[in-house]
Amino acid sequence: MWANFTKALNVSSSSIQVTVINSATNFCLTAILGHLIFSEPLSLQWWFGASLIVTGTVLLNTEMQKIEKQQKIKIK
Repeated sequence: MWANFTKALNVSSSSIQVTVINSATNFCLTAILGHLIFSEPLSLQWWFGASLIVTGTVLLNTEMQKIEKQQKIKIK
């Protein structure tokens, strides 16, 4: 996980974007693997919260991409 995070930081122009994606991925994978390996219950409330996190991550990334495009246009 840390190796992928570090590589993403080197490639990306925004550390916020990498951090948010990494955190959301870590949250979801940990819960799903906990359910599969340890039979931990995942309630409807958990799924709703996880969907909000993923939706927020998508919205943040699309907004960050728009801002980056606008900055590139201004530089040219």
